[in-house]
Amino acid sequence: MEVGEVAARPLLGLAGAFLTGSIPFAHAIARTVAGADLRAVGTGTVSASGVYSVAGTLPFAAACLLDVGKGAISVALVRRRHPAVAALSAGLAIAGHNWALHRTPLPPAAK
Repeated sequence: MEVGEVAARPLLGLAGAFLTGSIPFAHAIARTVAGADLRAVGTGTVSASGVYSVAGTLPFAAACLLDVGKGAISVALVRRRHPAVAALSAGLAIAGHNWALHRTPLPPAAK
């Protein structure tokens, strides 16, 4: 293995952590189970609590487990690296969850 290849692997894992964190499971569950757009109901945030308000307890539990799983998978991507890399990976998964790259605002007519 070359030096550049060794350095690139943790960076790919960290990028993967951010992208994994940005998967909007709550939005997908609310759309599938209740046909609701979480951006247009309640507080307007895409969150597990929004899923609870539109779809009930079981979909809420699924959204919570999937959100926790995003963090676990993000750390697993870099599990053989330094503990600081694992911590950074968890932080990037949280950042991806809070500030997803693909999040779009709701059109004004739908509010």
